[in-house]
Amino acid sequence: MRMWMTLLSFWMSFQVTPEKIVSYLEKACSVQQNNTEYITPEALRVASIQIRMRNYPDLKSYLDEMLSLTEEAVKNKAQLVVFPEYVGLLAMTFLPGYKKLFNWLLDGKKPESLDEVNIKPYKIEEMAEYFQNYIYETYICTFGTLARLLHVYIAAGSCILCEGKVLYNRSILFGPEGEPVGVQDKTAALCLDDHIGVKPSSHIEIFETPMGKISILLGSDAYYFENVKAAAEQDVRLILVPDSRGGVTPDIVRCRAEESGIFAVYSCYSGPKNENVRAGIMAPFSMTPGHSGTFAQTEDHESGTVTARLNLEKLPGRTLEANPRFLAGDYLHSYVYSGKFPMPRKISGLLGSP
Repeated sequence: MRMWMTLLSFWMSFQVTPEKIVSYLEKACSVQQNNTEYITPEALRVASIQIRMRNYPDLKSYLDEMLSLTEEAVKNKAQLVVFPEYVGLLAMTFLPGYKKLFNWLLDGKKPESLDEVNIKPYKIEEMAEYFQNYIYETYICTFGTLARLLHVYIAAGSCILCEGKVLYNRSILFGPEGEPVGVQDKTAALCLDDHIGVKPSSHIEIFETPMGKISILLGSDAYYFENVKAAAEQDVRLILVPDSRGGVTPDIVRCRAEESGIFAVYSCYSGPKNENVRAGIMAPFSMTPGHSGTFAQTEDHESGTVTARLNLEKLPGRTLEANPRFLAGDYLHSYVYSGKFPMPRKISGLLGSP
């Protein structure tokens, strides 16, 4: 298997490169729009992406769908676009012979859900050794380039990234010039993340943007009220929740929006196992139709977008006051970003090109 992965990794290093990704997207992009030329918290348009689970036969089909979904959101005047958790790992599905690779990885088992996935640590180490650069470059270049070409903020779901021998489930927020605004690593490494050895973060990042302060909670991070409370008490009025699990998560997100008096953008996958889950924008109950907590939602379970206009300065019932004792507590070790974004020099240059 190691010999096969060595050859596959070598092959993909020629088939999928940052230059090819950037070149293809620049030629395929047909929308000439700059929604972020004027941006304000009082009239912010946000979009949530819903992806129907499927395999991608090649790089082109993957890029086409990511581009199509982003263009749809931008045509609807979106200034901020949110993709689902693990969106960076979708690049694994167009590896030649990926089914053979996954069969080896899962010991021939066919888990019903991500919660049932259990992978031996040494296999994760081998996968990271051979495919980390491929996954990382595809993820960074795809979403950084989309943000630059369409002049939009993109919360690029997440991707499993390896630094040294440590795995992180990391989300990157890209700005409208394709630059990384910052990163958020998952704080609650449960189920799949726990099984593969993801290291949980102890930071809730606060991103200062023209839209106002925003934070990202990855999937099960929203299970814990402390995460949302830590952000809300630092005047975050919008949280982004890229998810992969479905189930009760959207209901929990609605509750978090109500109890902390904030808006939340929930992005997810749909499919046979997630037919009752749809992407949407959540808000305090008093601001939503029928006091449901859902401000807007996708119409069906196919891949698509939902867009809404938000006024972050007008949140009825927002009564939270900063609590220094809470912020000094030990729910998480820190609420201030203290890391450094690890971007390869050659990729940084590509993302920043005019």
